[in-house]
Amino acid sequence: MEAETERERTLKVTQKELKETLPQQTANNIFDLNLPDFGPYRGLDVSRNGRYVLMGGKKGHVCALDWKEKDLLCEF
Repeated sequence: MEAETERERTLKVTQKELKETLPQQTANNIFDLNLPDFGPYRGLDVSRNGRYVLMGGKKGHVCALDWKEKDLLCEF
């Protein structure tokens, strides 16, 4: 997303608004990752190819995700 002018801000664009304007194939990649119990999540690492994500929550929760398939691989 690119701002049209220097003063325009893009911080308030919602996922819903993005999904409506993006091509269908790209919009299908938008999903909600709601993890309210063990957050906030700080440690975040992504594999070199961008497929796998490792996250760590403040309360000790650690999980690995297959970002492409939106699948939880493991959690502690």
